[in-house]
Formats: sequence, structure tokens, C-alpha cells
Amino acid sequence: MLERDGYPAGVPCWVDTGQPDPEAAVAFYGDLFAWEFEDRTPSDSSQRYFVAQLRGR
Repeated sequence: MLERDGYPAGVPCWVDTGQPDPEAAVAFYGDLFAWEFEDRTPSDSSQRYFVAQLRGR
């Protein structure tokens, strides 16, 4: 996977996607890209929110 140290101003550096089964998406993308996920779901939210990282980035 391409690694970057930064992005030019105005260039998006993330993607949000809604998944009907977030845990299945975490398992799928984790296996596919060797990503690790951190659960960042707010305590007052009914929807799950995960942040993916590769080697801690």
C-alpha cells in the first residue's frame, strides 16, 4: 500500500462508509488490507464508528 507523510491542502485523506454490519466490515477489510481498527463510537451514539489504521497510521 502506498504510504504518505502528508497531503496537499484540500486533498481528502479519509473515506467514510456506512455498513449494515460494521463488525463484518471490520473483519473483511482487516483481512483484505491488513488494517487494524479502533472503535471510536461515541458513548451517546447508537451507530458504530471505527477508524482503520495500517501499522499504527
